[in-house]
Amino acid sequence: MCDALYDQFQSGAGVILYRMGEGYARKLLGAVPKLGLNTQAVIQGFERLAFLCGWVKLKFRTIDERNAECEVERCAFVLRRPDIGSTSCFFFSGVLSTVGRELLKNDFKVQEVSCESSGSPLCRFRLFVD
Repeated sequence: MCDALYDQFQSGAGVILYRMGEGYARKLLGAVPKLGLNTQAVIQGFERLAFLCGWVKLKFRTIDERNAECEVERCAFVLRRPDIGSTSCFFFSGVLSTVGRELLKNDFKVQEVSCESSGSPLCRFRLFVD
């Protein structure tokens, strides 16, 4: 699917995938209020769910109210295309921005600092508030 998006929309595919990630995370997080869990328990549940779904092995860490980071091993959302640049986890970036906004209650931006597509052993993401 991702390759087909890139073939049809080129750089616009990144925006589409990012928005898809945001929508997916909104649906996942819609059930959180019913569970009555604190933020840390939800983050641990998210890490476990990602592992059980076969997505990734991830570590999400809140630094303070304006900064967080996420490390992902074997990210299922890496696009391995030579024509898209050094980062490619657009879907997962959208997921993380929504997780930050909904759980940490701040308008986080997400920057993929390193990606497996460019030879890094991990995908690393920085979440921050301007």
